[in-house]
Amino acid sequence: MLKAFSSVGSLGVALIGALLAASASAGPVGVIDEFDDANLTEYTLTKILDQGTTSNIAFSSPSGMLEVASTGADGAEQVLFLRNDGFGLAEGEELRVDIDLTIAGAVNDLGIAVGATPTAGVREDYLFVSMRSATQVNSRGFIGVSEIGQIQNFGVDVEQLFISRPAASTFELGYYAGGARTVMRSEDVGANISIGDNVGFYADLREDGATIAGLDNLRIVVQLPGDVNDDGSIDLIDFGIIRDNLFDEVVGRALGDLTGDGLVDFVDYREWKDNAGELASQVSLFGGSVPEPLSFALAAIAGAAVVGASRRR
Repeated sequence: MLKAFSSVGSLGVALIGALLAASASAGPVGVIDEFDDANLTEYTLTKILDQGTTSNIAFSSPSGMLEVASTGADGAEQVLFLRNDGFGLAEGEELRVDIDLTIAGAVNDLGIAVGATPTAGVREDYLFVSMRSATQVNSRGFIGVSEIGQIQNFGVDVEQLFISRPAASTFELGYYAGGARTVMRSEDVGANISIGDNVGFYADLREDGATIAGLDNLRIVVQLPGDVNDDGSIDLIDFGIIRDNLFDEVVGRALGDLTGDGLVDFVDYREWKDNAGELASQVSLFGGSVPEPLSFALAAIAGAAVVGASRRR
């Protein structure tokens, strides 16, 4: 690839090399579950709301994906299905699951969740993002015992759901669709940081015989410091987002708020700069640009890095 840009000169080669080095892939901490067997003993089911007289929600993985079904439903039943083997969400990590839904009957929710160790019959200290239909995404939860408002997006062809933790007390919830990352909400949980202690699933089914299936490859991915759009590379695209939103109040990392404080500022820029290597010396927040003929080469390399990161997912 570098031969194609041999005319750029020594500075160009050095700069392109720095960009390639900075474009490291955000690899997974580990795939937690591929659901390739029927064993779900590493999860604990806790009924946190029951308005009926029977226990009607059950999880299974009979065909390589997670599914949930209701039998004998006679009222709302909300459950957390969290790992019991020590998996939590640390600062700088993101929980993801692949989505390919099959739905039968009227369902409310199936999605991923983070939460403190739950108590039966108590809705406290958990957050979730879920599928309410094949194209409807829903998110809500509890910080302490205070319920946070419901947020829903409609008409979305979701590829993955995610929950990230950009700072110790900040959680972002949303989805990937068409290769784009959408943050539905960013929550400051204050002292309730035990919300990140456990990862797993949330479900709410209210109709007898309802089923929803198609969650797969539950995993935790490390977010690269300085990677604004979470595409696995630290590049000019990330810089441009920070520059364009500087001093704006925004919701989410994807708009340049790397610290999770709700504001794009010099602290966010510094995080990008500290991790961008030689590339950072070629741009300015206040009107500077990458000198020609390097800009074309850098744009091409950045585009290749984005495509490569997308393919690795």
